[in-house]
Parts: sequence; C-alpha cells; structure tokens
Amino acid sequence: MIFRKNGVDLQERILAKKMKEVCDSEAFLYLNLTPQQSIILLKDRFIDPIEFANKLLDQIKQEYENSCTISISSEISCAEQIICAMDELEELMENKFYHPNTKLFYSGMESGDCEIIKIDDDTLIKQMKQDIRMKDVQSLRDHFERFSQKYRSQTAFSQMYIKFLFANLLKDIYDAVPGEGEKQLNTKIDQLYRSFDFVQVTDIVSDSINRLEKAFLGRAQTGHREVEAVKRYIAAHYGDEMSVERLSELVYMAPSYLSSVFKKETGQNLNRFIKSVRMEKAKELLEQTMMKIVDISTACGYPNVSYFCSSFRGYYGISPQKFRESGDEMIEEE
Repeated sequence: MIFRKNGVDLQERILAKKMKEVCDSEAFLYLNLTPQQSIILLKDRFIDPIEFANKLLDQIKQEYENSCTISISSEISCAEQIICAMDELEELMENKFYHPNTKLFYSGMESGDCEIIKIDDDTLIKQMKQDIRMKDVQSLRDHFERFSQKYRSQTAFSQMYIKFLFANLLKDIYDAVPGEGEKQLNTKIDQLYRSFDFVQVTDIVSDSINRLEKAFLGRAQTGHREVEAVKRYIAAHYGDEMSVERLSELVYMAPSYLSSVFKKETGQNLNRFIKSVRMEKAKELLEQTMMKIVDISTACGYPNVSYFCSSFRGYYGISPQKFRESGDEMIEEE
C-alpha cells in the first residue's frame, strides 16, 4: 500500500482498525514500512485478496475522505519468495504513473485503456515542430493529445524514457516563447522529471502550450515583416490561383493566425485585400492597354469572365466595358 504524503496518517493502529473491520485479525500480518508505505500479508488463502483490497480502499475513503494505492503480488508459499514478491509489487506500482486514477493493481488485470495507438513517434514530433513553427496552436494541441494518448497507457516504456520525450517537446515549445530564458526552461524540466504520474507530465506541457499561445497572440501586432511579405507576393502573383492556405505556407504561419495578423496589421480582410489588388490591376489594364476584357480577366486571376465582370461592377459600380469607354469620371459619378 502506498499513500501520498498528504494522505491518511499511516499509524499502525489506524490501518489495523480498518483491516479488522474487513476480516479477522488472525488472517493477516501488517508491517508499516515508511510513513507512506505499508505491507499486508494475508495468511488465509481462502480470502480473496482483490475483494479484501477493494473493501479496505472503500473503508479508508469513507472515513478519511482520502485514498491510497494498493498492489497485490502473486501468492507466496515460503519466506524466500518475499523478495521476488516485493519486486513484483514495485513493478505493479509503476502502473500508477500511467493510471493515476486507478487505486488497485495486480497481475493479469484488464484495462480498456491499454490499446496502443499506432502512430509513428517521428511523424508526430515533426508535426508538432511544424505546428510551433507555423504558430498553429490548435493543431499543436491536437497532435499533442494524440502523442499523449499513445503513451498514456503504454507501460512498455520506462517513466524516464517518457519524461525524456516530453522534456524534448517542452524545449521546442520554450524555444518559441519570447522572453523565456534557459532558467525558466530548466525549472519546468525539473518539475517534469519530478512528476509522480503521467497526468502531471502532460499538465506541465499543456501549461507551456498555453503560454506559447499567449505569446503568439501578444506578438500579433508585430507581424509586420510577414504581412509585408504576403502583400509583396500578392502584388507579384495577383494573376495566379491564390488562397489563404498557400499564403500562410509562404510565411510559416497557420491560415487562421495569418488572417488574424493581416487584419490587425492592415485593417483589411486578406481575401478582400487580394480582390482589391486584382481590381486595381484590372482598372489599370483597362485604362492603359487595348487588351480584350476576357484576357484582362484571366490576367487578373479570374478564369471566368462573367464572374470577373460581376466582381468589377460590384467593386467599382460600373462594368469593365463602360469603364473603358468613360474612365474614372464614370466611377466617380457612380
């Protein structure tokens, strides 16, 4: 049995009292190892150890409004087997790291959560690095949840290996948070390695993702360089097929994040800006060249000339043909 430091007082008289309520006092031996650990040896082989343990857990929970964790070893037939049994108990208790809400562990127990999610580690880690680089926090959270799910019930890996993986992810996150130095990172990594269950590990990383999101939002007003790069690209490629997704890839931002930064930086929706550049170019070509309207439509990124004419009329209040005939004065009148 293991109690947390803030758990029930493990004085022998308390547990002995509880166990007497569960079974006859002649049926067990009790040993208090440390303030947080105790050993119970059931002498009566007709007592079901799982039923006994569950009753004891319930008794402690009801009276002290707290809980402990119990692991049950295989049957011991002689004193020489005690060392092996202790090793088995310690190995069973390792499951507490992966299942912090489970209070009883024993060999052969079934768990509906132990199905391994077959996702390649390298792929997920690369995806999370890309999410950080693209400032796509929602995608980072989604990939982190899948990464966590893979190891949440995967007891084939040691605690140290799992903490190593999550510590590396923590470093990638902190590298992208401005103003956070090595001292803050080391403090978080130290907390992670001191964690006693898997939930604490994931909580530390989740909190760091929240810090990253706040940092990205705080820097939304400082995206001038990326916005200018997007504006230059649109000016040079206004005739090409264009989308927010394509533009976001150029400046390593998530589409939603680029849209937000662009709006704050320019006061204009990104799609609206693309349309304004195309309309201005179409107006220029109508004024300064004798190109056919269908060719101007294609040159300005509108393969469908009817849609182009409709868009031009909606933007300027006049059709392309009438504008060519009347010029800016007609636009001003309209």
